[in-house]
Amino acid sequence: MSDVFISYSRKDKEFVHQLHDALVAQKREVWVDWEDIPPTADWHAEIFAAIESAHAFVVVLSPDYLASPVCAEELGHAVQSNKRLVPIVLRDVEPHDVNVALSHLNWIFFRASDNFDAAFAQLIKALDTDLEWVEAHTRLLTRAIEWNAKKRDDSLLVRGNDLRAAEEWQAKASSKEPKLTPLQGEYILASRRSANSRQRIVLLAVTIALLVATVLAFVAFAQRNVAVAQTNVANTAEAQAVSAANARATSEAQAVTAANARAT
Repeated sequence: MSDVFISYSRKDKEFVHQLHDALVAQKREVWVDWEDIPPTADWHAEIFAAIESAHAFVVVLSPDYLASPVCAEELGHAVQSNKRLVPIVLRDVEPHDVNVALSHLNWIFFRASDNFDAAFAQLIKALDTDLEWVEAHTRLLTRAIEWNAKKRDDSLLVRGNDLRAAEEWQAKASSKEPKLTPLQGEYILASRRSANSRQRIVLLAVTIALLVATVLAFVAFAQRNVAVAQTNVANTAEAQAVSAANARATSEAQAVTAANARAT
């Protein structure tokens, strides 16, 4: 992720180099497309990914910027992604010619007649405003885009503490800028549904486990009772056998005694 994506006309490259160096000196990670190459599918993918993963989208306004289809495409993607937009004016433009997404924002003037250092301080302040919110917006956006690009793979959904944090973040979205994108909302909702589904599965598994444990305990108890009853029957039979043997022995002894008495 980068702190800033700079969108500019190639005719304003000299100023953008100055701006880039000043931002880097402030330890800001800056993404700038320095190459003068024709737009291709791979180029579009790289540019769009860089916009999505940047915390702020800085627009270097000039007549050449407004005349550039490529710049308009970059701005359109930033608007679609609900990025923080920071318009800076390098050369004067007509307000009615500017994209409506920029027209209502506070412009920072970096014209030749303006003080660069003062304007740069305003830029840094704009970039740092509610930075924690903006960083969270970027993280969630990039994850949602990856999830969507990979056919909404459930393994890419947020879980646990990350999901709770995302839902808390979503609850504050109405009063914050940049706003939540529809894709971010779908991503959070899908994450919650997946979490609820997992909870139901876990609950069902626990219920089944408890039921099985109860049945096994009942079977074990029944088997124990059968074993105890069988032991008691065996013990009774053994006692009866011993008693019968003793009775026979006593009878035989009495018969012997009687026979001896008659012989005498």
